[in-house]
Amino acid sequence: MVNLHEPFAPIVMLGEADATLLLSFWKPLLLVLVFAPWAWVISRIYDKHAARFFLPRQQWNLFHLSMGCVAIAGAVGLGMLFENQAGFWIGLGFMLVVLVIDLVAYAQVANRDDRVPDRFKIRLDIASKMSEAREAKREGKLQGKVALAIEGPDGEVIAVPQVETPEHEIRTAAEQLYIKGIEARASQVDVLPTNKEGVYAVSAMVDGVRTGLDQLPAADAVRLMDFWKGAAGLDVSDRRRRLVSKIKVSHESSSHVVRVSSVGGSGGMRTSMLFDPEQAVLRAPTELGLLPKQMEALEGIVAESAGVVVLAAPAHMGRTTTMYSVLRMHDAYTSNVQTLEMDPQARLEGVRTNVFDPQSSEGEFSTTLRSILRRDPDAVGVADLPDAATAREAALVDVDRARVYVSVRADSAMNAIKGWMEAVGGAGLGA
Repeated sequence: MVNLHEPFAPIVMLGEADATLLLSFWKPLLLVLVFAPWAWVISRIYDKHAARFFLPRQQWNLFHLSMGCVAIAGAVGLGMLFENQAGFWIGLGFMLVVLVIDLVAYAQVANRDDRVPDRFKIRLDIASKMSEAREAKREGKLQGKVALAIEGPDGEVIAVPQVETPEHEIRTAAEQLYIKGIEARASQVDVLPTNKEGVYAVSAMVDGVRTGLDQLPAADAVRLMDFWKGAAGLDVSDRRRRLVSKIKVSHESSSHVVRVSSVGGSGGMRTSMLFDPEQAVLRAPTELGLLPKQMEALEGIVAESAGVVVLAAPAHMGRTTTMYSVLRMHDAYTSNVQTLEMDPQARLEGVRTNVFDPQSSEGEFSTTLRSILRRDPDAVGVADLPDAATAREAALVDVDRARVYVSVRADSAMNAIKGWMEAVGGAGLGA
């Protein structure tokens, strides 16, 4: 019995336990070890994946955040619900299940989206990935060492063949063509037939001068040309039509865009590798090497903005570079500037490029030029002069309304004028 009137009377409760909370240090550490990998996947892989393929990124991030909160709340709540160790393990299991559901849900939905290409679909088969990694490591040991890293037109790196195989031997021999060209400071390397039957030559253009690098038996040369055609995604079996594509080649600390072209002829197939084609032809007029008086004369010609101007040079001596530079002297944003080309070397900013493919284009080159001139352009660059009809169409341009630059191959100014006069049929149109 307790006397309520006695001050400071103690109250004793039988069976009272010590109010001490015992927390093991390894429990929160284990929760972090489960939560951290999930958070890394969400922030470093899933978020970037959604942004790259224009998936609903904000909605997915909100979903991931919600699932993470549910996982943490469930783990803590279930751990406190039970007094023994079973509560912690139940909560940990709940957390793991929720986080796995979140990862699987995004993968399933994203993989069904048409915006995600097949090779970028998310795979959660860890065992399969580990097996693939082991296989790739094994294949890597079998692969031989090569000097170049070659990226095809689609951006995929060309696989290295296994050592002691014919494919690896061809790869290393083909790489030597590129390396020799780079070491010689060449702008272009060609593999082409010679006058000798069964013999091909490897040559390089160095400062506009063709330099011989090597000679090969026809069978070996064809295999090397087929390698570069295949790397560029061209039809290896097509040995007649003109085929063009671009690849990226890295060697040591340098990398170059290489324009691979192939065309058939009476003597056989010819394949060319042009290094950094756009850099070679896109130059400012001040970089053409003209003297001050020559530059002043060129500016005066461009300012006239009417009539026909013949641009002539020998092969591989800057004819395309000159035409592009002159066209860039016209303001493409206030004027209608166009080109007509069979094989464009670069894209000029603001200039419309008309490509004529002899194999698929309708009509003739001359009729295509006539169609362009009827649309009242201010300046047109004609990169090729395949026939007299094209020359006559250019000569008939309205001299008061349009300027036409015609690029012709000639070894001197006099021969260029003579050839132009013959093409148009006399001085009446050619003057």
